[in-house]
Amino acid sequence: AKCCIFDNVQHFARQRDLRIGRENRMIIGIACTFFEFTVDLLALDVVDKRHRTINSPRRTITVEKLLTMVDFLHLEQIGVLQFLEALANYIPEASIYSCYRPMSKLQAPIEKTPIRPLATSGKNEASIPELKEAFLDFLEQGGQTEGDYDLRHFFGGGDGMSYNNMLVLKKYLQNHQDPFQSFELLRPVLQIWHTMWTDLCRIFETHWGPPLNDNPATLGHSAKKIGRAPPANLKKVDYYPSAQLLSLVHDMRMLDCWSVHFETEDIFEHFAVLGRANKLPLFAELESAARSLFKIYVASGASYQVGVDARDEATEWMPRAPLGDTWEPIDATTDQPVKPKRTRKPKAPKPGKKPTKPKPPPPPPAAFFGDRVFADNGTFMLDAMISREAAVATAQGAVGRVWETLKVWLISTPHHSKYTNYLLEMICDLELESNEFLKDASLLSMVLNPDGGAGDFKACDIYQEFLNRCIDPIVQRKDADYGTNHVHTIWSRNIKDIYDLKTKFRDGVGLAKRSGRHAKAHERPEVKTLLQEYRSAQLSKRRPGRKYDERDVQNLRAGYKHLGRGHLSK
Repeated sequence: AKCCIFDNVQHFARQRDLRIGRENRMIIGIACTFFEFTVDLLALDVVDKRHRTINSPRRTITVEKLLTMVDFLHLEQIGVLQFLEALANYIPEASIYSCYRPMSKLQAPIEKTPIRPLATSGKNEASIPELKEAFLDFLEQGGQTEGDYDLRHFFGGGDGMSYNNMLVLKKYLQNHQDPFQSFELLRPVLQIWHTMWTDLCRIFETHWGPPLNDNPATLGHSAKKIGRAPPANLKKVDYYPSAQLLSLVHDMRMLDCWSVHFETEDIFEHFAVLGRANKLPLFAELESAARSLFKIYVASGASYQVGVDARDEATEWMPRAPLGDTWEPIDATTDQPVKPKRTRKPKAPKPGKKPTKPKPPPPPPAAFFGDRVFADNGTFMLDAMISREAAVATAQGAVGRVWETLKVWLISTPHHSKYTNYLLEMICDLELESNEFLKDASLLSMVLNPDGGAGDFKACDIYQEFLNRCIDPIVQRKDADYGTNHVHTIWSRNIKDIYDLKTKFRDGVGLAKRSGRHAKAHERPEVKTLLQEYRSAQLSKRRPGRKYDERDVQNLRAGYKHLGRGHLSK
């Protein structure tokens, strides 16, 4: 199967000697990368796809049907393994448990992907007519022209805007009879990395909390304790530093859950004592405990129930965490326990004045017995689990596991209508209107392996960004258009080989760059600080009545309601 990954490229050309006709301008173009991968021939059957689209059950889709598409047992197993991984990564004595085989679900072949950058185009991706011309140019470079083409599907991938523009292009040309002219052969695929970045921004925007808050369940509170500055824009965070902070906080909260499970103040010392006595628990025992912790802290139903009512009588029907100390309500303005207000005696009426009827006192607020902090912590751990699973599965090439996270993100993104529409369109297309072979081929087109090693897979869109960064200095130095002969014919077609050749030359004379796989800096101060903070706040214990604010971080539940209120029909 053939796949084209494309993205917009641009740079600002600043003129040093301004004249009419020599103004500062933004130079825009489109860069594209072509690669091939092996699929079943039935995946490229255009006639079968046409019949399935005509008889599509898309109009009958409901939120309940979308939920049945999610493999919740698989997600539970992922959560269990993440609890075990937190132990194996941070507890030296528990590192013996790290030798388990990773779960695989539609694994991409571990082999080097043949990658061929195509000549860039000077067209504007945001303009549909220009996008069509750019696609015709890319197809011609691949040997496909009008009247001389293979009647097989080819895959096109990009970020959210690229994916949407491909759908719009197919819609505009759908009345053409020829499959090439109508772009019926094009199968748009939403790529992974930009989707992961969007979800990471959602997590930070939802769970960061207000400035200077003392809620231990918020991400901002944990970041403040270890000296991390808040992002400049929570709606668009830097991916890698933010993903590292998310992983660290998530691991520490899982270790805090393990501390509560083993009833210890210091989980490191606990395992050290067990190791010296040669009494470390069996892997099966830890796996059973991890499954119990997942159901107590991460499963959405359990955390929601504790947020409503955390008392023993309300949670006796489900696995539950132990009770903590009695919670004293905190005044939001003074951070001190709320003191009962003094009641004054009513004043005597003045002589000669009619006594006025006293106003009835307002009804007292209903007693709150839930633990909103415990519930918010569980919601954060669920969101972090899905985000980290998508990143790990992408690196391993397990695109089936990535697909499960995308189906959850569809329901978890109620405030990002664009990506909700993109994910909904892609899920309906692959689950309802494609055979299994076309679905698998579409998922395999999300990743590539430039080096051919295990664990070296990359999302196609982030690899295209890497190639864009390689060609940007050449175009900026020349201040040339991306469609000019110098860039179009020479540089863009050979940019990957030029970059590889430069790397080999440096290696040959002993000037190779330091390996990118450097040792990870230790996080012992951060680990100690966060675990101490969570232990003192009793974050992983139930404390009925605990609440700091009225924020709602249940995006999964909000997304379910949003889709059920008519968004699907639109």
